[in-house]
Amino acid sequence: MKTILILLTMIFRHASADDSQHGRYISLYSFEQTVDRLKTVLKEKNIKVFCIIDHAGEATQAGLDLRPTRLFIIGNPKVGTALMQEDQETGIDLPLKVLVYSDKDGHTIVLYKKLLPIADARQLKNTHKVAATIDSSMNVLIKHVSQERP
Repeated sequence: MKTILILLTMIFRHASADDSQHGRYISLYSFEQTVDRLKTVLKEKNIKVFCIIDHAGEATQAGLDLRPTRLFIIGNPKVGTALMQEDQETGIDLPLKVLVYSDKDGHTIVLYKKLLPIADARQLKNTHKVAATIDSSMNVLIKHVSQERP
């Protein structure tokens, strides 16, 4: 029994840590609709899309199967540069990343890697509030993309 409790504690700690690192939403829309909504909202908000990586398409070209998966690499240099000015190595974590994928149950998931845990780990003092604001804005954006019906 003690072993089971220890294992459960480890699992829940891992899940909590994972949740603190990412914003995760199950979309009300299909994969393609979610991708289209994300593109539209990013354009409306003047957030630059540096790249969209079609992981499933690349897997297919390699002769492998992967459920639909696209990685958006996005950002706003006017905002993100401040973080790198404080600690240039923050550039390894920027631009921001948003992953849209179909899970094994057929749900479309939108996952965002939060910036605040990165700012905490790098001990960013001057731009900590900037990272918190970015995370808050991204959570609102992703919720809008995945949850709101017109």
